[in-house]
Amino acid sequence: MKTYEIITLVIAIWGALISTILAIREILRENKKISIYLYYIEFEERYKISIVNTGTRPFELTDISLSINWSGKGEYDPIPIGSRFDEIVNFPQIIEAGHSVSYYLSSVYYEALSNNGILSVEVFDSEGNVYNKYSKNYHNIKYGYMMNQEQIENFKKKAKKFNK
Repeated sequence: MKTYEIITLVIAIWGALISTILAIREILRENKKISIYLYYIEFEERYKISIVNTGTRPFELTDISLSINWSGKGEYDPIPIGSRFDEIVNFPQIIEAGHSVSYYLSSVYYEALSNNGILSVEVFDSEGNVYNKYSKNYHNIKYGYMMNQEQIENFKKKAKKFNK
């Protein structure tokens, strides 16, 4: 092979590789991505659910289904539509890229979750997708800080060692 043929081959392979990587990136960019957070709000003694659109296109939220397992064992009991949130929520709602919506949960949830109950959250979109993974967070409104579940567990371990 001549030198110019080798250079042409290398440039062709490089171009094919770059175009494949860019095509995969564009396909992944078009996927809907949301994050769901359940916040316990200290001093208000209630819970808030936040849905954040972390993707690059609008997300149409069609409904949120909530169920409680009161004892941490056995089956989940669905919560009636009118008892889910403190305020009236109308669906569907559009969440633009980079934006979020938040809803305060009714007092039923505080009672259940304070007594070792487990909450099941299902978020539905207009394409029929169901999102059910959420992270638990702690929000102290008096001192203005937030902690996720891992930070809360580490804090409890340190407090136990300190109190011994």
